[in-house]
Amino acid sequence: MRRSRTTGQKTKPLLRRRAAQLVHPRCRTPAARQPGFLTLDVIAAIAIVTAMAALFSLGVHAYARSRHEADARRAAQAAAELELNRLRAGLAAAVSDGETVRPIAVDLELQTTVTPGHGPWEGFDRVTIVARKRSKRGHWARVELATYLPRREPLP
Repeated sequence: MRRSRTTGQKTKPLLRRRAAQLVHPRCRTPAARQPGFLTLDVIAAIAIVTAMAALFSLGVHAYARSRHEADARRAAQAAAELELNRLRAGLAAAVSDGETVRPIAVDLELQTTVTPGHGPWEGFDRVTIVARKRSKRGHWARVELATYLPRREPLP
């Protein structure tokens, strides 16, 4: 043992002092930090990952819903424009005053309404086409197109 220069007391060598500080008093094993995770660290990481997964799934669900609705709206728009162009070209039979509803596909239906024009539109018919398409999620997309066409006599 060595003696301290200032106090004159006996001291342990430096390496023994460090080792003595690292030994836990009860178990006499080195108390240096062992590599690894605490339970609290693991629980916090699982909670953060779960919250991020929940937010991600909500975003994906909202994107899928808006995508299905946009596809249905686009299909209804295309069907209404096609029917209106057929009426303009004279390929579709003229509809008498009133309404007709006809299903085009399983989840697509067209409603055509013809009313006579008034005032400056005398001699024309106002043709309104409403197309409805059901999206994959069950919501209906509705598109309405209207125009004035020269009056034609209905075919017998």
